[in-house]
Formats: sequence, C-alpha cells, structure tokens
Amino acid sequence: IKSWKSWPFEWDKRLVDFRRLPMRYLLSDPLPLPASVPGLICQRLTAKRIAGFDMPLIARHYLNRDEMAAFTGKSSTPPRQLQWLLGRIAAKDAVRAWSAQHDGTEEKLHPAAFVIENNAKGQPLVSSWPDNTLLIPTVSIAHCEDQAIAVAHGGSMGVDIERIAEHNADFLKAMSSESERTLLAAFSGPGLQEWITRLWCAKEAFGKLLGSGVNEAPQRFEAQAIGADGSLQMHHHGSGRQA
Repeated sequence: IKSWKSWPFEWDKRLVDFRRLPMRYLLSDPLPLPASVPGLICQRLTAKRIAGFDMPLIARHYLNRDEMAAFTGKSSTPPRQLQWLLGRIAAKDAVRAWSAQHDGTEEKLHPAAFVIENNAKGQPLVSSWPDNTLLIPTVSIAHCEDQAIAVAHGGSMGVDIERIAEHNADFLKAMSSESERTLLAAFSGPGLQEWITRLWCAKEAFGKLLGSGVNEAPQRFEAQAIGADGSLQMHHHGSGRQA
C-alpha cells in the first residue's frame, strides 16, 4: 500500500456521543443558574462544540422539515444562521432534559421528534409534541455572538445572555430609572459595567417572561433591590408583576 494517509476528525466527544446515541446524549451543556428554580433546566451551547462539523448535517439531526426550511432561509447570513441553530439546539436539549427528568427516565426524546416555533409575539414555544401523555414545558432562548442558552420549565420564565461590555452614561440613562442608577452607584469600574449588563439582562428576561419583550420601554421593567445572593428584584410598571 503506497501513499497511505490517516485523516483525524477532531470532533468534540459530546458531538460524537450525540451522533451515536441521540436519545441518550445531549449536545449542549447544563448551565447551573445563580438563583435556582426547582425543576428548571438550563442548557448552554457554544459554536466551538460543533466546529469543524458540517452545519447543515447537524441541523438535520435536530430539526424537522419546517425547521430545516427556516434554517436554510438564513443561509445568506451565516453568523445569524449559526446563532439561530445554536439557540434551537440548546432549546431542544433543555426540553428533552426537562421531559426526561419529569418522567424519571434516562431515555430522551429525539430532537427532531418535536418542533420549536415562534408565536405571533416572537416567543418560542414547543409544538408537534409526539406524546399526549407527556407534559409540554415552556421554553425561552437567548443568543450572544458564538453561544446560546435556553431554559425549559413547567411555568412561565425568561432568559437572556449578554457579553459584559463598556456602556456609556447615555446608554445607562436610556435604559434605567433614577432609582436604579442609585442602586448601581454602589459599584465602580469593571464591577459597574458588570452590573449594568446584569440589569439589562434582567429587563430582557423579564420582558420574555411577560411575553411582551422590553418593547422599547426598558424603564418600565425596574429593579427595586439587589438581593444578598446578587439577584435583582424586579417590578413591571403597568401590570404590577414582580420577579
């Protein structure tokens, strides 16, 4: 034998495991949240996990025919297409993990066995559920550059993810109330930028919880206190909803 070559495929082990047994393994990673909610599942996926693998092929593992059409329709903007796919994978994994946990089984639904679509308000929801005896969780998805997270739970919730970045005074004034700026006055330097980002994430997540989004009115989603565990206690002006 002449001119023999060996071609290594350096795929992530979790990707290999998922392709081998898709009803046993998840492609994304579980993400513990600072303020845990009983029964809530959060999954995170980065682009690194599927780097070097054919993206349309991994999409066909996770998506059904209608979802594949939505995926293909984003091909003219590859970064957006990748973000969308990462979000759908994370969401389907969160739903599969939640359902398996709820039913006390290690065997999970195949990701292409159900659909995640968006309602008229843009909220993701689970449809085409394959078994009427299984409860259907609610789901929320967030993207940030090369990663996405998603949560699944039996009740309403919202999630957001943002990269900590420098925000100027104009941004802070546009998105926060005077009382919120008083809360943030306890922080400075990098710590202040982190808390500005936390506040924005809380508003986005609260908007998703209510099903309205921030809707160009971020000051209506107001942080009233910072808990000892670092959580933000939120109030929505108009509905009076607390979170």
